[in-house]
Amino acid sequence: MALEEGADNSVQVVEDEAGEDNNDTYYNIGMDPAVTVVAVHQLGELIKELQASVGGFQAEFQRLPTTFTQPYNVAKLEENKGKNKYISYYPYDATRVVLQELPDQPGSDYINASYIDGYSQAKVYIAAQAPTTKTLTDFWRMIWEQNCTRVVMVTHLAELGRVRLHGIFRSVIESSTYGND
Repeated sequence: MALEEGADNSVQVVEDEAGEDNNDTYYNIGMDPAVTVVAVHQLGELIKELQASVGGFQAEFQRLPTTFTQPYNVAKLEENKGKNKYISYYPYDATRVVLQELPDQPGSDYINASYIDGYSQAKVYIAAQAPTTKTLTDFWRMIWEQNCTRVVMVTHLAELGRVRLHGIFRSVIESSTYGND
């Protein structure tokens, strides 16, 4: 649900730069993306309507796409496959964080991370998968290059007896150096 002050209830369809559908990208919806634009002053009334109807919130949730709705071709490049922790979560080409390319290292500009817009400004936040041992240096390089001042972890340190965050949050006593410097 998108909230916009003074919204006109219009629906926008996202196309590629040429204004055409990208045939190698899977879209799970045959119609316009499910977008409910609600003016801020109408939000309370919409919530009451959804609460009053049986399955109102469930029906609204079911309208959300369950898979990719934009191209993610860079993530599928051969040199980037080992940098994706999961085989079904990729950053969209249009919103991915692009690292500075390292000399003689094809694909060194790729990290599985995306920009997220804030309320009134674009690219305010970055969402990234937890780094693996292989991508830990890239993770810290992203933090440095993007001048991130805070890292928020939205996962457990370990899950089912398996360490999920490889060396990110070491004891404050222990220190590590990543990269060449």
